[in-house]
Amino acid sequence: MNLKEIEEYVTEIQEQERKCRNQTPSIIIGETKVRHSFKVRDIALFLNSVLDLIKLLILLKFRRNVALTKRIVYTGTGSLQVVNGKFEDRIVKPLFSENIIFINSQKSTRIRKINNQNVYNIGSLIKPLSLFYNKDLSHKMRVFKAYMTINDLVIRQLAGNEVYVICLWEMNTLSLVFSNYRSKIKLIKIQHGSMINYPPYVKPAPIKVADLIYVKSQSTIDFLNTHLCLFYPTEYALLPYPPRSSTFVPGIHLLYASTIEINGLHPVFASYLEHNKDPQIHVLIRLHPREREKRVEFERAVKNFIGKFEFDDSKSWIESNKISNLIVISPWSSILEEAADNGVTAITVDRVGKNRFRHLINNKTFFFSENLTETIQEILNNSKWN
Repeated sequence: MNLKEIEEYVTEIQEQERKCRNQTPSIIIGETKVRHSFKVRDIALFLNSVLDLIKLLILLKFRRNVALTKRIVYTGTGSLQVVNGKFEDRIVKPLFSENIIFINSQKSTRIRKINNQNVYNIGSLIKPLSLFYNKDLSHKMRVFKAYMTINDLVIRQLAGNEVYVICLWEMNTLSLVFSNYRSKIKLIKIQHGSMINYPPYVKPAPIKVADLIYVKSQSTIDFLNTHLCLFYPTEYALLPYPPRSSTFVPGIHLLYASTIEINGLHPVFASYLEHNKDPQIHVLIRLHPREREKRVEFERAVKNFIGKFEFDDSKSWIESNKISNLIVISPWSSILEEAADNGVTAITVDRVGKNRFRHLINNKTFFFSENLTETIQEILNNSKWN
């Protein structure tokens, strides 16, 4: 594909993804403040990234016996969790945790170590490098070419290494998909959210986007085979869910999974908390990884709730929550899909979620609701929980 055709494809899937994320007004959190970087910090990030790239290229070129045994994982802070003050990967860890070369592709963040392994930061090189490309190109494609230039330097040194990516429609991943050196790597996509009915995965791709895709269910494989991967057959592997043991606990137990685009509590859930006066209700809130810093705001939003309230900070909600009569609620977090896969009752409270998870909604174990009081009572009436 030529550059114009690539731009058309990238623009289409990004625009579809943007439209899908039409936000419902939030209850608690106003506009997110934009942090303006200091020039000194930008320079430091850039110089450190230059040094990281040089170190990485030296490793790949002059220590090939070591480098060719490594898995390459492109990552960023959204794919990590902090454990005892240190970054740990939360996406590939169910599959492997050692013998990794981590590459941070984020443009404004420097990460030193993940899983106590070195990280090579390349993201801060992208903006300065993009300034050197033809001004007739759109900003989007200058960024694309900057990522491609850096990543081509890296993967041309490889020979069959597994390269793992998380997000399909980011420019870093797309630069790997369309790379001139694509044949030198095995490109692997790991599912970290719901794929079924989500725009970037709906349109059949004009190129093989991945050699292997790790997914959470057979239904996702069936969907990809008739949508994204229709023209270019792809290998699949199932991600293992952690074991879950649970017992009945009297009361109403709700796990609310936040969705970052909502920027706070969804109005439907906030209204339920405001008007429900049952002190026996137990609410867990699990924050999206990029909403961790909003914990105080979420606490403020539920300050008048008279039931029991706490945060779920566990590595895996499936493992940590031992309550069989748990109800998972979210606008459109992929945790809803995980709940359905593991036999946990789930409710989407947003019309975007209703569209995304329409294949799961059966009004028995998976619901769409704009009145949680009525829906939760319906669940209780039609279950063996009482």
